Amino acid sequence: MFSRFKISAKDLSIYLTDIPSNNRRDFYTEDRQLVLEAASNQIVASSHNGIVEADRLKDGFFPTNFRERYQIFISHSHKDIEVVKQFANALANRYQVRCFVDSLIWGNMEDLLSAIDNKYCLSDDAQHFDYFKRNLSTSHVHAMLSIALLEMISQCECCIFVQSDNSIIPSLPLADIQGKDKTFSPWIYEEINYMNQLQPYLPGQRRLMLFSSLNESIKRDIVNPVPIAHGINLDKFVKLDRAKMPYGNLGNESWLDVLYKQMGSTQNKQRLL
Repeated sequence: MFSRFKISAKDLSIYLTDIPSNNRRDFYTEDRQLVLEAASNQIVASSHNGIVEADRLKDGFFPTNFRERYQIFISHSHKDIEVVKQFANALANRYQVRCFVDSLIWGNMEDLLSAIDNKYCLSDDAQHFDYFKRNLSTSHVHAMLSIALLEMISQCECCIFVQSDNSIIPSLPLADIQGKDKTFSPWIYEEINYMNQLQPYLPGQRRLMLFSSLNESIKRDIVNPVPIAHGINLDKFVKLDRAKMPYGNLGNESWLDVLYKQMGSTQNKQRLL
């Protein structure tokens, strides 16, 4: 990871009409289809002598061996997926910059859990799920997804967190976590903490990688059933707005290089701190 940015979902709208509709290409349909085919095969192939090989399941449902195919990881709420998808496709169509959006590429965690639970977590009467077995299977799958997220975030050079009332709680009267932004999403909480803990590295020849929004559909974005608010620290995330976002004809320069230049020399120093 090289740098971290935060931007309002509203400011992404500048890119939504960037490419004529008849020239737009959806870069995620083909990628997701390949992953879904591999994922369905791994549910069966990963079981050997009654033991499920977690690594094979993880690589099938949440693959990370993309060899720098994606340059941006975007952390976002699933409720903002449409604007995030259009933004990601606009960058790919016009600037050849690829964003990683997990729910547009990876398999669905709920499908994996359902397959495991139906085979291994039934109670003795085979009519209900065993509560403790279900808790354990969920822990295993959450661990697989968490590790995959960490691997993708560490691969990407640049992180972009999309702020909105869906990803950040607008107001919450909890004195013990005042002073921090709050989110109901455990996945956004996890992603932001990964981004804050990873040591920034100097990029190689290909300078730019953007963080694609962590699509909550993989992690089941629903009305929060357990209202637990997580404090998240966005102090290290550089704020972007429309004025700072590269747009239009960039000549031979890459979108990310132009973005870094527009942030100025002071920001160049800050992003390695």
